[in-house]
Amino acid sequence: MMSELKDIPIEKLTPNPFRLLSTYPWIEKKLQALEQSIATTGLWESVIARKHNGEYQLAFGHHRIEAARRLGMKKVRIIVKDLTDMEMIQYMGRENGEDYATDFLVMLNTWEGAILYLSNQGVANENDSQHPVTFMDQGVTNFAGGRPQKIQDVVIAGLLGWSYHNSSNDKDRLTDIARACSNAHDLITAGHLTRESFTDLSVRAVRDLTGRTVKLLKDIETAAIVHKQDVREVNQNINMLVKGTNATIKQVKEGQVLSRDVANQVNINTHKAASIFKDKKIPLFSEFGKSLANSLDKLLSTDVLSERLKEMASVINNVSADEDIKAIENINYRLSEVIERATKWRKRLTHVKGKTVEGDNHG
Repeated sequence: MMSELKDIPIEKLTPNPFRLLSTYPWIEKKLQALEQSIATTGLWESVIARKHNGEYQLAFGHHRIEAARRLGMKKVRIIVKDLTDMEMIQYMGRENGEDYATDFLVMLNTWEGAILYLSNQGVANENDSQHPVTFMDQGVTNFAGGRPQKIQDVVIAGLLGWSYHNSSNDKDRLTDIARACSNAHDLITAGHLTRESFTDLSVRAVRDLTGRTVKLLKDIETAAIVHKQDVREVNQNINMLVKGTNATIKQVKEGQVLSRDVANQVNINTHKAASIFKDKKIPLFSEFGKSLANSLDKLLSTDVLSERLKEMASVINNVSADEDIKAIENINYRLSEVIERATKWRKRLTHVKGKTVEGDNHG
């Protein structure tokens, strides 16, 4: 692959054909940071472009070049290479996939750019002709405006270098970035969320938030089939879930939710959204209950606190100093408080008037 370092007039530089600027405009706070950096240390000679129709298409580094443009630079030194369309999208994937500090929407643009490239190449799921339209496909069309065209996630991730091989089952798996982008793209194209929803969110937050939302949408779909629910009830459940997801997004952005609690917060907010309906039907309550039960099960068996209690219990017979004994008494007191609080919750959850769990009444 031929490459050379060249000083190029900045007006001759154009975006990567898969950098969807009309959909993903400039991130102003990133531009401001880059302008300060370039003004102080200059523009590093790391941007790569290809010659195309008398101009130069950027492989990556769009924000850097835009920041240089805003600073009034007339020429920039870049690396010029002969690149195919595939290599152009792969450079985007490599550049953004290696930087977890990159704004998530830049990564999502890369994912959708890869879909655009693969769609132009006629790549689709080999089973697409039998692909059933689900809640995740509402409003989804391919880039030509036709019927839904589902490209396998592993194909997209493989193109971008956002996958890894799992030797235990001899299959390729998606990285966290790929999973986050796949779920976000599906939720956007289905009309449940918008791209703006993901502004200022970390990859981990998007992965956990969208992963839980997608799973619950599939659970709603399964429940609709099993219980033969009507369209009104199904749409009501979807709307409550979307409200719960949006409420969680707002809380994450405001710093009200710890990163480890993002997925469960989607359940909590969905149930809060359900409370506005007169019939009080709460969708996916069993899923939320399972999650909470698992959390309680792990509370004193797998966390750091449990390990410390085990260590203390292993040497309890050797404790004799008064201050050590007082420390143990204090711990026992705190544990009794936990038991008391748990007992109160258990009483509140033990019996629901007039309700019998199906399968427990054996006649």
